[in-house]
Amino acid sequence: MKLSFLNRTVAAALSFLVLFSTFSLTVEKHFCGDTLVDVAIFTKAKKCGMEVVDIDQSEMVKKSCCKDETEIIKGQDALKITSIDDLASIHK
Repeated sequence: MKLSFLNRTVAAALSFLVLFSTFSLTVEKHFCGDTLVDVAIFTKAKKCGMEVVDIDQSEMVKKSCCKDETEIIKGQDALKITSIDDLASIHK
């Protein structure tokens, strides 16, 4: 009975390991000056409201102190599937 529970636990853990290793994430960060305002993983980062403002009178652009950074954490694209026959040829 304990062996069956152990086998199920190990199989579930390995399944989650394969599942989560294939996920890709995008992390967005919004900075106002040197201060981190917001970090978002699955949505857009909230802005602080100090984005670039266009001035039509002198056609100058007032530059904002804000900046956005986007970091892409790429998961594994392809999984190598090994059959029983491949394993048998390795041990010969």
